[in-house]
This record gives sequence, C-alpha cells and structure tokens, in this order.
Amino acid sequence: MNLYFRFPKQKALADTMQRAEAWALAGLLQEVQELFTQVWAISQQYGLDGSNGGRLAGCLLVQMGKPSEAAAWFERVTTLPNNQARWPANRQALIQMCRMIAVCPQTLAAGSFATDSQPCASAELPPLKIRSLGSFQVQRSGVALPVCRARKSVALLRYLLTRRERQAFKEELMELLWPSSSPQEATHSLHVAVNTLRRYLDPPHGTYLLFEAGAYSFHPMANIEDDCAVFERLYREAERSWRAHDLLVAEQTFNRAIALYQGHYHVDIHDGVWAITERERLLSQFLSALACWPLPFRHYQLAG
Repeated sequence: MNLYFRFPKQKALADTMQRAEAWALAGLLQEVQELFTQVWAISQQYGLDGSNGGRLAGCLLVQMGKPSEAAAWFERVTTLPNNQARWPANRQALIQMCRMIAVCPQTLAAGSFATDSQPCASAELPPLKIRSLGSFQVQRSGVALPVCRARKSVALLRYLLTRRERQAFKEELMELLWPSSSPQEATHSLHVAVNTLRRYLDPPHGTYLLFEAGAYSFHPMANIEDDCAVFERLYREAERSWRAHDLLVAEQTFNRAIALYQGHYHVDIHDGVWAITERERLLSQFLSALACWPLPFRHYQLAG
C-alpha cells in the first residue's frame, strides 16, 4: 500500500516541512512562519515528531531578527536531531545566545563574533533582490546596484545561490573558478574575489558573506530574494497541486511561475558548466509548466 494512504498525517507533515524549507531558501520569511506553526500543530495533534520543524523555526526567527521568539521555539525541542548527542548542549547555547541578543542586540552589532577574515556580520542588513532570469541584476533596499565588472566575484555570488544550503567550501570554489591555477594562486584569487564581492554588496556596516568552518555562505539573517528560487518554489507548488488534481490552484500557480520567468538563466562567458546546467534545469521546469498549462501563454516571448 502507498505510504501516502497508510500515513497521511506523516505525509502532510513532510510536505509542509519541504514547502517551508523551499520558501525559506527563497527568502519568503514572513510566509514561512505560518507553515512552521502548521508543522508544529500537526505534530502535536497526532503525536508526530515535529522537532525538525521546531529547530528550523528557531533558526528562521533568528534570521528574521526575533531572538526571543526563536528561544521559545528552541525550548520546545527536546529530541535529538539524527541521534546527535550534542543537541542538548547546542540547544542550550542557542537559547542563551538568542536571549543575550534580545536583551543586548548591540553585542552582535559590535562585532564580538567577528574574525580577522571577515567584517562584523550585522543583523541590520538591507534586503537584497537578485535577478538571474533574462538578465542579471542586484538590488539593495530596492535600488539597483551598478554592474559589477569583477566577473569572478559575480560568478561566486551566483554559484552560491544555486547551492541548496547556499554554502560552498573554499576548495570547491577554488577548483570551480580557477581550475588551472596552483593552490596558492587560487587561494589568493578567491580572497580577492570575496573582498571585491563584499565591497560590491555590503552596506557600510555588516556583511552578507560569511566564512565559517572552511566554507563561504550567506549571513543567516540576510533577507535575500532570488528570482530563480522563487520560480522553482512556485513550479513545485503548482506541480503538487496538479498531481493532487487541484486544477484551479495549479493553473494560478503555474501562471505565476511562467510570468516570473522573464528569460533564460543568465550565463556569462566567465561562468562554467554549472551555469549551463542551471540554465537547462530551469528551462526544463519552465517548458514543463507550459506543457501543463499553456493556454494563457501561447504568444509568450522570452528575453535572453
């Protein structure tokens, strides 16, 4: 028997969690709060394990600058993630950190946790909006930034956006962007590219790009909206509605996804195979959306 019918509540919980994670990656932070509340309500009502939802909700609220609410979520979680024995200690540290930031937010802004390799990661980062469909553009607080001439820095930014966790290890980036360089040369080039990217993206105080445990990633409190991630989230939502025979919702969501696709994924001459792969992957989803719901877009024209 299909697991969906044997365990409908577990399936509903898993689907809601998947949707919440996708929305969080797309930067839709306000919308995803309600989904996490639904996850917890389902788990409590039917005796399911909602600990993963609780942990993700806490991290999300930290990202949204609501440490007191984040601490309340972390306090709910008592089970171990993947049998990790360190979770109780980590949980307590997270609770204390959230409470400390809530009482004295300037502690974080003052740079107590900054390192020599990166500037202070302020919680008051302006929102970024990044467009890659049809053309590439970055907006900070609604204002378009000038074109960045440092193509390797732009490639680094765009590659990070394609990663599921928006994180990449230093060695991975060195091999990706400077495959023919020696390790010393690639390390220097990466350092220059990161510094250039920070000067391009960052406001006067704080940084969007962090380096921790050998990997670069976006600041967890940064509000970054990526049109590719939003398109993919809408496509998957529509696809699930289509499979569930909810044709009205499928039509509306497919239409929103198609309208957002203003052109093929931007590929620069300095990009590698990863960019072509991303372009083909998104194009495949776009063509699939048209095949499922093509009528309103018979004369749809693409840029790029």
